[in-house]
Amino acid sequence: MDQIAVCFPPETLAFLKRTAEREFRTVGAQIRFMIEDAAKRAGNAPPVSAKQVAREAWPPPLPVVTKDNLADVKLKVLEMEAERDALARREHSTGGDALYPHHQDRLSFLRSRIEALQPHIKAIERLMGVRT
Repeated sequence: MDQIAVCFPPETLAFLKRTAEREFRTVGAQIRFMIEDAAKRAGNAPPVSAKQVAREAWPPPLPVVTKDNLADVKLKVLEMEAERDALARREHSTGGDALYPHHQDRLSFLRSRIEALQPHIKAIERLMGVRT
């Protein structure tokens, strides 16, 4: 892989840093991602390298809820509920206009994950005879 040095105006560099942080990437990885994405949209995608890392499935598959991992899944759902509630409060207090798009996406993701997991948790608890 070749390396190049690129100079960006301060506004562009600030944009790249914010975008990279939001996507959990380094600035260099964000630039590569943006270039590859633009090439794909233009129909000029580079050939796939044999060394390319396999990407994780998105959205991640739901965990299978069993009596063995019930406590772990419930803890994870509680953490998701706390994050969902914090984002929902922020959305409600601002009327939904001040949330960044990635926060809106995260809120929607959390709501759907929690909604999908709760029936599984309740079913396992019923089978185990747990009273809630």
